[in-house]
Amino acid sequence: MRPNRSTGLSPDRLFQRRWALTIVDQGLALLRQEFAAARKADLFTALRTFLGFSSGPARSYEEVAAALGMPVATVKSHVFRLRKRWRELIFEQVALTLDDATPEEIRGELGELLGCV
Repeated sequence: MRPNRSTGLSPDRLFQRRWALTIVDQGLALLRQEFAAARKADLFTALRTFLGFSSGPARSYEEVAAALGMPVATVKSHVFRLRKRWRELIFEQVALTLDDATPEEIRGELGELLGCV
């Protein structure tokens, strides 16, 4: 198979990359829904910059803490829990795609998918 001219990736690798990005995006969407259901959509919007997904320039913990009116340590704690929950959601999304969803199989699939991003 010939590589895609714009990406340099084979069709199989391009498909895997798109699938990996879809899984990551699904996890992010589920996380956003959880925050919205808990009436914390504004907190999610403020913290998502720490997941690497923001429309503007990266913000510091101090900037986000000031904007939210909370201590920096509290923001860091929220970010830690946000990242942990996002990993769990991605893990769950990958598990749904496997016939044999053992933790080892899920981690292996995750490793392969994230290697494509």
